[in-house]
Amino acid sequence: MAARPRPPGLRVCFDCRPSHGSCYRCRTTRAKEHEQMAYVVEKAGLHYAVIYEGVNPITGSERRRWYRCADRAEAGQLARQLGARRARARRAGSTMTLADYLLGRWLPTREAALSPTTYARYVTMVEHYLLPHLGHVQLRQLHADQLAALYRRLATNGSQTGEPLAAKTILNLHQLIRTALDAAVARELIVHNPALDVRAPDPRRRPSRRRRAASWTAAELATFLQAADSERHG
Repeated sequence: MAARPRPPGLRVCFDCRPSHGSCYRCRTTRAKEHEQMAYVVEKAGLHYAVIYEGVNPITGSERRRWYRCADRAEAGQLARQLGARRARARRAGSTMTLADYLLGRWLPTREAALSPTTYARYVTMVEHYLLPHLGHVQLRQLHADQLAALYRRLATNGSQTGEPLAAKTILNLHQLIRTALDAAVARELIVHNPALDVRAPDPRRRPSRRRRAASWTAAELATFLQAADSERHG
C-alpha cells in the first residue's frame, strides 16, 4: 500500500487510529508540538485546521480552536498560516504582561484619538479595576475564565469602598478590554481575543434583592417566648 503524501510545510504522522481521526501528529509528541504550531485533523470525512491555545489555568484542561475547511489542502494552508502567526506571537509577546501591553503599548496609542476626559477615564479603569488583579498575567496566557472571575469579583466588592461595582462600569471595562485585546490580535501579539468568549455584564438586569431573614438576640427571643406563653395561658 502506497504511503500517503505529506502536505507541504507540515510535519505529519499517520500513526493515529482512524477512529480517533487522522491527526497529522504523533500522539507521543503532540502535546509539545501543539504548543508550537497548528495542525490538521481529518475526522468523519471533514477536514479541520486546529490551533493549540494553551491550558485553562482554572480547570487545567487543554484548549484548542477548530476551523472547519473545505478540504485537506485548505486545512493545511490555514494550519500553516495559524502556525506562523502563533510563532510570531510567541516571539513578540513571550514575556509581555497585560500591564506591559496596556500601559506601554495600547494606551499610548489611544491618547491622541481620545478626549483628555475619556483618556483619563480609560487609565483610571485600567489602573483601579484591571491591573491590580490581572496586570501580572502574561498577555498570551490570559484566558476568558480569568476575565469572567474578575467581573464576578468586581460585582461583589469591586468599588473603592468595598461595595459592589456598578454593572455599567463593569460593562465599560469589558468593552475596553475587548478593544485592547482586538488590537493585540491585529499586532499578532496574541492569536485569539479571550474577551470575545466572555459574556458582557448586562447593566439593565437588576440584582435580586432578597430580604434578609430577621435575626433575634437571645434576650429578644426570650421576651417573645415569654409573651407567647402568657397569651397561651390567658
